[in-house]
Amino acid sequence: MKMFRKYSCIALLMGLLFLGCNPTTKSVLCQPATKVTTDAGVTSTQTYFYDGGLLKSMQTVTGSGSYSTLYQYDTQGDLGKMIINMSGQTYTTSYTYDSKHYVVASLSTNSGDTIRTNYYYNENGQLTRRLTLQQLGAAVPDTLRYNYEYPDPLTRNPASITTITELDTTIVHYEYDDKINPERGLVLPTIQPYNNITRYVSDALTYTISYQYNSNGYPISAIQSNGVTRTWTYSCKEF
Repeated sequence: MKMFRKYSCIALLMGLLFLGCNPTTKSVLCQPATKVTTDAGVTSTQTYFYDGGLLKSMQTVTGSGSYSTLYQYDTQGDLGKMIINMSGQTYTTSYTYDSKHYVVASLSTNSGDTIRTNYYYNENGQLTRRLTLQQLGAAVPDTLRYNYEYPDPLTRNPASITTITELDTTIVHYEYDDKINPERGLVLPTIQPYNNITRYVSDALTYTISYQYNSNGYPISAIQSNGVTRTWTYSCKEF
């Protein structure tokens, strides 16, 4: 979120310089207030709560129940912990960062389960690899490798993600629009795509997504060709 605010300020400054410091020029920052997803007749509603511009909690209500997600930040403004409370169970994920505020490691725990992930970037700041080790109870540990490829050195939108497990390799290809992804900068800005996925292609599933946008370039609805729908509302501020 800190990085998102930094980029917003830079964009505002550049806009003022370009327009000759016109005092009527304003920049708008929108944060998701709600997201409603309907999939196979089941509706899930997520409601977001903020404090000082940072996402502090999210309440998710589905057809079968509800759960809450809490977000805790470190002294640098980076997400330190994400805590999910669901059906009497607590799932905690802790994050570690480098000097550039890029998340480089995470640890998820629940009862006897642990999931450790390391994140790797190239010189352009693009996430290129994730390495995850899952230890679920007494089961044999699983290793998952995710490789990211990009069409150019400037984008944060991966063109493909390859997932490698002990038993299988899956490659998913993506296409994007040029509008703002609501998740961008929300909690983990360095690993979120900047724009919205318009096409998803894998061996098992292919679908397209059509969006409607508000006047600030944020999506307010999305319809997938496989029947899944999403709608968003926002809380917006002018600067």
